Amino acid sequence: MSRTFTLFDELKTALAELGPDEILSGVELTPQLAESILGHDPVNRDLRKGRVTLLAREIEGGHWDPRISVPMGFLENTAQMADGQHRCHAVIQTGRSIVVSMRIVPHTVGMDEGLGRTLADHLKIHADLSDKTERDLASTVTKALCRTPSASNRVYLEYFDARRDFIMECVRKPIAWVADKEPIVTGVFKLAMLAVTRAQEIEVFKEPAADVDELLEDVVNGGATAPHGSPRREYAMQIWDQTQSAFTKKGAKTKDFIKWTRGALKYKREGVMKSAITARFPGPGKKRKKSVAEVVAA
Repeated sequence: MSRTFTLFDELKTALAELGPDEILSGVELTPQLAESILGHDPVNRDLRKGRVTLLAREIEGGHWDPRISVPMGFLENTAQMADGQHRCHAVIQTGRSIVVSMRIVPHTVGMDEGLGRTLADHLKIHADLSDKTERDLASTVTKALCRTPSASNRVYLEYFDARRDFIMECVRKPIAWVADKEPIVTGVFKLAMLAVTRAQEIEVFKEPAADVDELLEDVVNGGATAPHGSPRREYAMQIWDQTQSAFTKKGAKTKDFIKWTRGALKYKREGVMKSAITARFPGPGKKRKKSVAEVVAA
């Protein structure tokens, strides 16, 4: 049976009766109580809207479980909330109540400074990925493909489950491509860059998987796996040279590597020989700025 409080003053009385090691459990955090708590909380850390969105999604999805939630904290002298504002905002946003536990804390130093579980941590158990390199890459690829705003690890894991075979292909093929390469090559052609490029070329830009794999393998081999004098070899060398050049400065960015690969695939498909490095693609149109006269007239 959960405990209910209409206003913060009622809750404050119950909190004041707690001993230093006691927790007020089974409290129903209603939108009304959440608003009352926030109304008595004039000073707190900056609100992270993404965190509120994440919690709201958990609540609406029926995933909220008080057993795995850290108790909300209130300072012992003032009863000012020390931890829990994001839960309050999420409850208000969804209009749904959740059950929480609460405690009195002496201060906020050290609070929320622990190391949370990463997506890679969850994949070790959830997906039985014992190899650290594989699960780190699987985490990187999943996050690169999943477009849900402020996604939680639950959302990422659901996305991974739905696309597991494809994501693991994007993980394991690059590992195989560089398996016998010297450190000077693997230092330039990072596994994460290759994995994300393969994933986005196929999933986002709808390039044929066979063409993407062929080009990327040619690239990491400096064109040696492509027929001498062929367009395949030429485009692989263009990307090889550009990536090597970028490495001598700050290293190639994944977004640039994706663009170069996309350009090479486009020109190869069209049967033309151009620079894949300077290829241009249509993007969203820019809005024309209004003139001063148009602004005044409006």
